[in-house]
Amino acid sequence: MRLLVVTLLLLSLPSFAAAHHSFFATFDPEQVIELEGQITRIVWRNPHVRLEVSAASDGAEWDIETHSVSILGRMNIE
Repeated sequence: MRLLVVTLLLLSLPSFAAAHHSFFATFDPEQVIELEGQITRIVWRNPHVRLEVSAASDGAEWDIETHSVSILGRMNIE
């Protein structure tokens, strides 16, 4: 029985590693974008809070991903 549990845990490790992703893989801290528009949708749930923004300048739709709900709560953003 113990061997079965250990085997299942070892087989599931690749799926755990694939589930987590690097923030810097899609975020460039050197690039600053200033956006003015209307927030059209907020999805407030883990793993990340998402905002949809309609830009005032050209009407382009932006899908913005932020930190998790718990991190935003620690930053007093609720």
